[in-house]
Amino acid sequence: MSSSAAERLESVRQELTRFRYAQALQAVEVLLADLEQAGGDEQLTGKAYELASEAAMGLGEFGQAQEYLTVALALVDDQQEPQRGAACQLSLAECYLRHGELRRSRHLVETILDQARDAGWQALEARALLQLGNVGWLEGDLPGAIKDLQQAIILFDDLELALPAFRARSSLGIAYNMCGRTDEAQEMFLLVLGFFQEKGDFTQVIRCLNNLAGIAFSRRDWDRAREYLLDCVKLETEIRNRSDLALSWFNLGLVELRLKDFTLARKYLNRAFQLSQEVDDRVTEASALMQLGIVSLLEGNPGEAVNYAGLARGRLEASPSTRTALLHWLTAVFQLANSQVEQAEELWRQRPPLVDQDALEGLVDMVKLIASAGYQNSVDMTAPARRKAGQWVNQLEH
Repeated sequence: MSSSAAERLESVRQELTRFRYAQALQAVEVLLADLEQAGGDEQLTGKAYELASEAAMGLGEFGQAQEYLTVALALVDDQQEPQRGAACQLSLAECYLRHGELRRSRHLVETILDQARDAGWQALEARALLQLGNVGWLEGDLPGAIKDLQQAIILFDDLELALPAFRARSSLGIAYNMCGRTDEAQEMFLLVLGFFQEKGDFTQVIRCLNNLAGIAFSRRDWDRAREYLLDCVKLETEIRNRSDLALSWFNLGLVELRLKDFTLARKYLNRAFQLSQEVDDRVTEASALMQLGIVSLLEGNPGEAVNYAGLARGRLEASPSTRTALLHWLTAVFQLANSQVEQAEELWRQRPPLVDQDALEGLVDMVKLIASAGYQNSVDMTAPARRKAGQWVNQLEH
């Protein structure tokens, strides 16, 4: 059994090097069932769980990956292999990140970073810096994220680790785009796209296309954004990547929302919500709920918008990020439109800064909308709510 299992494990590893994540996951799950039935070979079982987590992460199944990593870590700890254990913990930190647990992810990554530097594990140090950069831009610390990602790229290049180096470049492009450096971001994404197309890593190709759609979106090139995203949906369906498919439906919903096709926007956002629930991607799930709240507000149903904001808050609980800042502002606007003046005013006084300029512009437009006589009459806002909306417009314009 041991020799046969080792050969099957190597076959799974080969599938992963070809980025055939679905096939790898199916094969390793069958192998794990056989190993557990045979019993006794903890070393092979631990390696199988590690490969299973890698395949699951390649498919965006981060909840499933976390379960595999938890078992793998217990087996690795028993074998007293600190470097393997640290590598598993970094993967676990990425799962936390995808679940919106940013504090937990940062704490674990910083611990591993210190450990890797002390032990001279340069590849793990670079991976930790990449992960730290991803946490940084999600938290809104764009300068810190850019610094960490640039350092990661230098280390990966020095070690001639091309695949993670280009993944770090993709993350750096996201940080550039978020701080308005769209030309640099686009150049970076096109470079990364060409590399991963050549390698045949369609998961990374999809993520690059999604990011290029984001740039087109920020430039108000809706047709180009939609074209990129529909290509993503096609590829994601083919490779069975539900997590990235959820993000593509979400981004398509944003495009249709900007074009004021509320029916189509709601349809796409609901798809994103349902898929993100299935893969336990709480960040996308919360984002979809927030945007569904905006759709409800624009359709003249602020009560429903408030409900969506409450659901989103549960998904982002204790998560310091750009999304929680946006949700704070949105909740205030939704509550004011629903004539919940005291609650809205309290949130407005405590509103955090927004680093996303597109989001800020959209919020300003929403405040102006609820301050308009036509909207106020359509939703029957109270006199105090009407006056407060006018005051908020004045504050934002000055």
